[in-house]
Amino acid sequence: MGNALGIGWEGIKPNTTWAVLDCWIDSTFPVTRKIVTLQVDSESRMTWIPRERGMQRFYVLLEGEITHEKTEVSIRWHMAPQLVEFTHIEWFSKFEGQ
Repeated sequence: MGNALGIGWEGIKPNTTWAVLDCWIDSTFPVTRKIVTLQVDSESRMTWIPRERGMQRFYVLLEGEITHEKTEVSIRWHMAPQLVEFTHIEWFSKFEGQ
């Protein structure tokens, strides 16, 4: 974006990889129609966005190999001690940001 606007960059750009999961869940975590961001150990981050038809979207910042299973584990970790069951996975993807 900066290049398109003719704005230079100074500093180090961290490489980040986000997993994206659209799914339906059963959970003891209070469900809200608001965007929720959870952070663990000042490092790991997860954003939960409610979607249409009761679907949920999760963005999870992960390192190393990014898999659907690793994403589910991270979501459960962020939402602990509440229980989370994934009842249907609609879509899974990952993207790298710089």
